[in-house]
Amino acid sequence: MLSAAEMPSVETLAAANRRLKEWVAKRPRVQVVPLSKFMRTVMANQALAMRGFVLPAGKTRRLIQDDKLHPTAPGCATLALTILDAFQSSASGLAESAVYWDAQKVLSRALETLRQEQATAVKKENP
Repeated sequence: MLSAAEMPSVETLAAANRRLKEWVAKRPRVQVVPLSKFMRTVMANQALAMRGFVLPAGKTRRLIQDDKLHPTAPGCATLALTILDAFQSSASGLAESAVYWDAQKVLSRALETLRQEQATAVKKENP
């Protein structure tokens, strides 16, 4: 992580964000996902809503590890859906019903797939 002395000034951050917005404005298929908003919400343990699913206040801090930088496994699932939601808003042809919008279900399916793949790998190594 950056120390306080290594952090860019407020003016520098504002200029960078302005340049990013200008760049995105010329590219209709590009979306910006506001990670800082996600981080502020979970660090404050406030409610987080996405696509009709709400993680209530007091339950969102678990999405970030104790280092206050990296997401936990549920945080990764939530971020993945947040990114997909931003992508879907600008993409055509992606059926909303084709996505599990519940982060807990996404995480559970991913973990189950991982367990199955590991079991298959062990069987191949030990016939």
